[in-house]
Amino acid sequence: MKKYISQMLHGFTLPEVMVTVVVLLILGSVATVSVSRVLASGAIDRSARSLISDIKKAQTMALAGVESTGVSPFQYGIYFDRADPDGRRYILYANQDDAPNMDGTAMIDTNPTSDDQVEILELNETSVAFDFSAPDLDQDDFIAFTVPSGRVEGRTSNLRIVLTGRGGSSRVIIVDFVSGLVYEE
Repeated sequence: MKKYISQMLHGFTLPEVMVTVVVLLILGSVATVSVSRVLASGAIDRSARSLISDIKKAQTMALAGVESTGVSPFQYGIYFDRADPDGRRYILYANQDDAPNMDGTAMIDTNPTSDDQVEILELNETSVAFDFSAPDLDQDDFIAFTVPSGRVEGRTSNLRIVLTGRGGSSRVIIVDFVSGLVYEE
């Protein structure tokens, strides 16, 4: 009986403890990588939904003919601010010029105190930015919707906006120039 009790009191051997610790470390590292991927994917999804919502807000303001600073603008739109070092800022604007710029040049003054600016916005996630190497954003930094039709102004093809996230993940947002639909590809 004494021999049986002494065998029970010994506990785990060193190799057993080491194997258990190694297995737990491997499982922990796999879980950490998986969680970081899920978080990065969630960040880019939230940013895409937020941008789509803001583009639709500009279009809705154009459709409704909302006055901005007491004036009925010719266009509402989104301007992507290339001067932002993080590549995350964009501006909801109202084009209140005497005549709309059909070629898209000088749509708004990029000065934050400009009368054209309705709201300065930013992607919420610090790990997501606009991809200005995308062909459409290379030439055009804006999306404009005419008042009161809400149609996309000054474009002959769909606008493709690429959001890039950490780890190479990306989302593509399309603005259809004919129908004005905004959706994620």
